[in-house]
Amino acid sequence: MSAFAAWFIAVFVKSSGTVLLDILVPGYQATPRIVRLPLGDVSSYHATTLSILITLTPGTVALGVTGDDTEGTTLLVHSLHHASSDEARDSLLDMNRRLARAYRIGGRNDS
Repeated sequence: MSAFAAWFIAVFVKSSGTVLLDILVPGYQATPRIVRLPLGDVSSYHATTLSILITLTPGTVALGVTGDDTEGTTLLVHSLHHASSDEARDSLLDMNRRLARAYRIGGRNDS
């Protein structure tokens, strides 16, 4: 199993636990927000793959893609359990970096 797949499974399990706790423990613990995730100049394959992984992760969903040739691709992401917009953005950019690294290790250069 690739290092990225192992990392993503760990993130998935942790996120699932957070969502489950929010459901089971009385009181509203979620901190919903929408963040802009700037990706720069990435391929549509990379943006789509990242969007799918974000949406598969409990507590986050990719809402859409914006951007043009001058500013690059930006994902709009709804986050349910990050303490701040900066924390959400940093966490999602970490996923993006790990995905790009996994592409390069796999021999792909279109990330």
